Amino acid sequence: MVSRRLPVLAVVVGALGCRDAAPSVPSTAVAPPADAGGAVVLSAFFGLDDALPRLVEFICPGGGGRDGMPVTFSRRVVGSPSPDAFRITTRSGASHRPACATLAPATGERERHTVLLGGDLGDEPGDPPVRVEIVASLALEGGLDAPAALQGTACPSPATRQIVQITWNGGVTAPDGSPLGDAQRRRIHVEVSRDGGAVEVTPTALADLGDNDNYLHLCLDTDAPPAAVRVEAGAFVDPRGDLNAETRVAVVEGG
Repeated sequence: MVSRRLPVLAVVVGALGCRDAAPSVPSTAVAPPADAGGAVVLSAFFGLDDALPRLVEFICPGGGGRDGMPVTFSRRVVGSPSPDAFRITTRSGASHRPACATLAPATGERERHTVLLGGDLGDEPGDPPVRVEIVASLALEGGLDAPAALQGTACPSPATRQIVQITWNGGVTAPDGSPLGDAQRRRIHVEVSRDGGAVEVTPTALADLGDNDNYLHLCLDTDAPPAAVRVEAGAFVDPRGDLNAETRVAVVEGG
């Protein structure tokens, strides 16, 4: 099923190593074929109905002015995804193939989980998408290959001891459309294990900002192992104006 919420996929990146984190929420779309490396579709979000910016033509030819749907996987996508790998089914039973598929703008070394689909994918509210299927080859990472540290982050040094990278279904901003800042930082909470119990800490800073993708770095000044990420409701808004629901996901070792 296609989700209209904004669940977080947390990826924990330690100062001396990296750990991917799988979400505690169930998948909201069908899983890819078994030969896709045992990965799953974490979410598919019908973000924009006939409203993708015209500038998207530069990264997703055929998508400008049409529907937009980010599809997020539990493993990174390798190479350039083909639109032929995706089939969208709407509530009426109609089948749609995207006109384009792209990893841009989230193409960084620790990104590439999310494919943006553009084209005629359904109609809101009359005949929205209800199912996403992977019907052709889509190369995904088959194992862990995380670098020793997250490269290119703007988290303050040396105060930052570890970084939590969160991935939204689509790009997000502050509710008033302004860039993300302190108001959003204060509404994000990372549960860490400390002294045999669990406590919530607030990131000391946010990073990976201003690049129009769906990734955000949470800068932490503690070495305590992270256990979960919680985002308060209404802290972020997606491209079509939906506020996020209260969201919490567990952090676990994963690929």
